Amino acid sequence: MYASFTLQIPNKTETPKERLKRMMAAQINKQVAKDSVKSAQKIAHEEKERKARVQIERMQYTGGRHSPSPERYRSVVSCLDGLKIYGH
Repeated sequence: MYASFTLQIPNKTETPKERLKRMMAAQINKQVAKDSVKSAQKIAHEEKERKARVQIERMQYTGGRHSPSPERYRSVVSCLDGLKIYGH
């Protein structure tokens, strides 16, 4: 019923080579975790930029027939200022 948690204690007869191998594996696992977080952040940033581009294209396509309200326009411009993608 209860999950048994075991604490991983290094073996007293662990050779220096085994110890080094264990330590390197731990470092690699930490780096993999950091890389996966960084990759997820990059994907999220690219998606945000893509949505901003689509919004700009949509605004250009309408040709001003349906101009956004001033408040909405300011929010779009401020968003684009942060992304630095308009004005080529």
